[in-house]
Amino acid sequence: MICLALWLFCSNSLAHLLENQKGTINFTQNGAFLAVSIPVSGLSNIQLSDNGGLSIEEFNAKLDLIKKEVLGGITLQGQDKKTVVLRGLILNLVHIDHKISIPALQLMVLGRFIVRDKPESHSLKISLFGENPNENKITITATANKKSQILEFTEQKFRHLLFS
Repeated sequence: MICLALWLFCSNSLAHLLENQKGTINFTQNGAFLAVSIPVSGLSNIQLSDNGGLSIEEFNAKLDLIKKEVLGGITLQGQDKKTVVLRGLILNLVHIDHKISIPALQLMVLGRFIVRDKPESHSLKISLFGENPNENKITITATANKKSQILEFTEQKFRHLLFS
């Protein structure tokens, strides 16, 4: 019972962390922590509802495929051109007004990249854009050592050097 209550509380609190298609990546001495909201219409191999959203049933049924696509669509690359994998991946549907009966249009992605190098030696790739015109841009605020940078990802510009 306690686990269920904790899960419901965490699910509801995750739903409103960020605006649609906005996110952050924060570099610390313990890694780079990512939080981003992505449109579900940008995911393949899933069945969207009539409103273009993703139901909790479809989300649960296709969770492994969704995780794989998110891990391929959001990557960090080091100076050595090696891909750093997003770890501790948490995915959560973003429901409007906590109405889980209405299929979600956005997916909250949380995770951590294990990095030891300076942030300046990395590039971030995000290639999970939606089908609707208002879903073709994702804005990320990158922070590290009191520096900040705003990055705009589009289908034409889906990789950015950090703090260059």
